[in-house]
Amino acid sequence: MSRIAQLREQAGLTQRELALKVGVTETTIRNYEKGRSVLEWIERIIRLCDALQCEPADLIEYVEAELVSEK
Repeated sequence: MSRIAQLREQAGLTQRELALKVGVTETTIRNYEKGRSVLEWIERIIRLCDALQCEPADLIEYVEAELVSEK
């Protein structure tokens, strides 16, 4: 089981619930959990942070979007 899946389950979330919170599709979460696509990018961010002695938030301009809830 991937670390993402473990953390998701510890948080008591389904893949769908996590997808809604993150703003991606359930398929994207499944791909993350299978180690596809995002993990290489995350590793690069970690290496950049190590090299620049900063936190990920320092590299990424993040604007919190309004969460869309299901009705």
